[in-house]
Amino acid sequence: MWQYDPVNPRRWCLILMGLILALVLGGTRSALAQGTEWQERRTANFAILYPEGSEAEAEAYAQFVDGVYDEVSAVFSYRAPPPVILRIYPTMSLYEQVNPLAARIPGVVAHAHTGRREISIALPQTVNQSQEQIVNNVRHELTHIIAADLSGDKLTTPFQEGIAQYLEHPSSELDLKMDLMKQVIAANRVLSWRELNQPGTAYENPQISYPQSYTMVAFLIERSGLASFRSFIEASKTSSGYRSALETAYGVSPDRLEQEWRAQLETFVNGEYRNRAVGAFDLSQAETLIARGEYEAALKALELGLPTARETGPAELVQRAEALKTKAANGQRATSLATDARAALERGDYPAARQAASEGSDLFAQLNQPEQQQVMQQYITLAETGFAAHEQLKLVNGDLQTLHIGAARTRLAQ
Repeated sequence: MWQYDPVNPRRWCLILMGLILALVLGGTRSALAQGTEWQERRTANFAILYPEGSEAEAEAYAQFVDGVYDEVSAVFSYRAPPPVILRIYPTMSLYEQVNPLAARIPGVVAHAHTGRREISIALPQTVNQSQEQIVNNVRHELTHIIAADLSGDKLTTPFQEGIAQYLEHPSSELDLKMDLMKQVIAANRVLSWRELNQPGTAYENPQISYPQSYTMVAFLIERSGLASFRSFIEASKTSSGYRSALETAYGVSPDRLEQEWRAQLETFVNGEYRNRAVGAFDLSQAETLIARGEYEAALKALELGLPTARETGPAELVQRAEALKTKAANGQRATSLATDARAALERGDYPAARQAASEGSDLFAQLNQPEQQQVMQQYITLAETGFAAHEQLKLVNGDLQTLHIGAARTRLAQ
């Protein structure tokens, strides 16, 4: 995937990148490796490679890349095997050795080699970018890597580019893309999904294909949630094509989905796009995780997205997110109490077991988790039975110690 200015076409597709890499990297990359000594700056999830003299730039990326990794990973509930390689090029001549098209296409910023899980950044092209745009470059390319992993590298270019754009945090570039899409609609140049997914179409005219790809993915996610879109990505791995993968994930025909998308397209590009979930902050994913009892993952996803949502999101979205965060925290607490109750039963601490199970039962009731609540009730019963037996045994021992044999026999018989 290529990243470039949205007015000059900003992103190029995986197919084109694969062709270039296959033809070029076998020779020029080895020559580049021999001619450039790469330094390495490791973070928790990245290996940042840079030539001597670019230490400051490498350190700047090191300050935020792990946060991006956690954020995008939380969206997909999938972590690309680390380290992801981030290679930074301080000059265009160096970058053009691995990406020759950058010499002919103005504004190319970055690309990803999904097979190697490697992101390449042309530093000179980021000089006039805001910090959010620089971070978005990494978000975009890391999304390509994860989507390729989940789909077996079979997700088609429009959906690859659409999801990579969708997970960027909104910036002025999004308004430019929607302005382009308005022009496409006015000129009656909107492509059908079949046309857009034909090999090569996505990069023949990226000023149409890239904004349109964004609107398609935004529609699918706003319609059915991010969990369904992830199902579509994964279905692409074994499906005969994007159409069968869509039908598998959404349960309706691709034609029906396309009709729904087209019906709302003008409303979306004329302003509705500003009301969508912020960047990777999709509440349906957290809701799905909570329903599955994956409270820790839900809490992490919400904590990652809430700061940005508070800054830029609608108040209603923030309120829903805060409520979900409380719910996820309660679920995490209830799960911990279940563990505590079980451990207390095993060591014979029945009062502690009953207290933990009782509190956990109340929380699971609030979470509408009847099966887990039933388990807590069983723990309460076991704790009460165990406590009663323990108290009875204490009385028996007391009778025996005072030689009240008859009383002891009577208590044991009760």
